Amino acid sequence: MTCTKALCYRCHITKHSEHRVYDLTYDNKKTQVNLNNILLSCLRSTDKTLENFVSLQTKVIHNMKRTMTEMTRHRDCLMKHIND
Repeated sequence: MTCTKALCYRCHITKHSEHRVYDLTYDNKKTQVNLNNILLSCLRSTDKTLENFVSLQTKVIHNMKRTMTEMTRHRDCLMKHIND
């Protein structure tokens, strides 16, 4: 699924419903995350936890400061997709 909010035009999430695993893409760099175990807890926790999650993705996502800003900006969008 692709977010339709103008704010979130770079946020692309594909759901693999059988495993509750999503492809999360930022700037054409894709990584698979299990939202139940990783992303969901980060989004519902503190920004520090979110920052820790981002730091785990260094092999996939470059420019960590910008990515942290983007993920924070897209938090509402991601939560909307998680709750779908």
